[in-house]
Amino acid sequence: MEPEEIDWRVQDLLDGILPEAEQLGLCDELRANPEARAIYRDHLHIQLALQLRARAAKHVVGIGDVVPIERIIRRQKRRSLRLAITAAAALLVLAGIAFLFIPAADPPVAKFKPGPAALYSLVYIGDGEAPPSRGQVLGLGSRLVVEQGAVEVEFDTGVRGVLRAPAELTVEAEGRVELAYGIAWFKVSQEAAGFQVVTPECLVTDFGTAFGVRAPRHHADEVHVFEGSVEISREGERTTVHANQARRVLPGEGFEAIPFTDTEYLTELPKALTLPTHLHWSFDGLAHGEITVDGGHPQAGAIHVHALADGEGPVAVAGKFGEAAAFDGSGDRIMTDWVGIGGDESRSVAFWIKIDESAPEEYDRTLVSWGARSGREANSTWSVRATNSYSTGSQGFAGGPIRPQVFLGGGWILARAELERGRWHHIAVSYQGKQGEEGKPLVDFYIDGGLRRSHYSTNIAVASHRLDTDVTGGESVPLLIGQSRSTQESCIAVLDELYIFDSPLSGDLVRLLNNPPDPNKE
Repeated sequence: MEPEEIDWRVQDLLDGILPEAEQLGLCDELRANPEARAIYRDHLHIQLALQLRARAAKHVVGIGDVVPIERIIRRQKRRSLRLAITAAAALLVLAGIAFLFIPAADPPVAKFKPGPAALYSLVYIGDGEAPPSRGQVLGLGSRLVVEQGAVEVEFDTGVRGVLRAPAELTVEAEGRVELAYGIAWFKVSQEAAGFQVVTPECLVTDFGTAFGVRAPRHHADEVHVFEGSVEISREGERTTVHANQARRVLPGEGFEAIPFTDTEYLTELPKALTLPTHLHWSFDGLAHGEITVDGGHPQAGAIHVHALADGEGPVAVAGKFGEAAAFDGSGDRIMTDWVGIGGDESRSVAFWIKIDESAPEEYDRTLVSWGARSGREANSTWSVRATNSYSTGSQGFAGGPIRPQVFLGGGWILARAELERGRWHHIAVSYQGKQGEEGKPLVDFYIDGGLRRSHYSTNIAVASHRLDTDVTGGESVPLLIGQSRSTQESCIAVLDELYIFDSPLSGDLVRLLNNPPDPNKE
């Protein structure tokens, strides 16, 4: 059949006036002709639209797929006047339905302001209502994800909060938010008393006060009260916490009293670029046998660090800034009891390195690592290395330029940048916690402050390139500095100013690490 004939037969069929004999012929045509089936679907959509319009005042919630306008135009060119009028009328009906059921946008309930170099995304996840107007505002159902820096949120009700990255906040109601993870501080006016924060482990109800909430991804939630009092509850359990007090949610049941701290919370946006939460090893006390950890990470004060040596190292030498740790390759290393960042969570590692000129021609050494000891399981470890023994696709190299590498367990990512012997280089490796279009882990290498290209390879078959760094298994190794997890070789290099972040890094922050401000200058 010609398209015009199919058109009028389908229309007559839906109108109930197509003779039975012609119905059989149309059925045969529909089975054999894809174009006929497309025409039939177009007419059916119009028919359904008319039916929906008839009962719109009762309970219409949607109309499904709409016929593309290009297809309707093509049909209009070959249809009779009768069918053209029908199609035009149907389009008017569809427009009427759309007008009736496009909801008005919710008015914003809060506005937000990002701090210096903050990276964030705003997602609307509401059901059945339209998102608020565009801009730095939040409506009901808005989700704010802060990937770097800090963001201040101010609610119309009289609540002000500051989020520190990485954090995710969703507005559930005018007086209720969900903190899926992250660190947040809130100041609540007396008029807004009753404001609530939901975390994965508890519900915090404010009584008109100032308080902070920590919801780490892999550790217990905490609540710290700056002034006034709040109530913490979960599954029938309740406790009241007053000013200068803090509680941690215990696994299973109960709340544990912990020391109050205000050092991890921002109550104002920083005036200048600042680093996200991190762990920092300066190595400045190594000459006196001291290796301290700082950086504002909640576990910094609890990490035990000690140096071990099968030879005489590691020893303190002049570093890029202050003292640095020199490893001689004989098995010297710095060990910790910090298990590292597990699973597929985002992370960044940054440090200064100077590879010794006396290092062997073939250089393949681990610098910083944690995770599964063997590394034979796909994506089970995280190891930042320097190597000139590597492969890129079908080619293998040994004895050439030394390059930074991340070994993941069965796979590795190699930066296309050279590390010159006897010279200081700054390395920053940032994993976004995501995979790219081809499913490969999104890892950025910054060498001496500049973003460098990289190459991904794997020597085992993997079902997914998603990282699954093992920090809890029996074979997992906590953070190890200067030595491989699986051999006794250390790196024959000097390391200084090691930073580990639980978030990705931007170019601005990498440049800040690469060229920190002089504390002696205004």
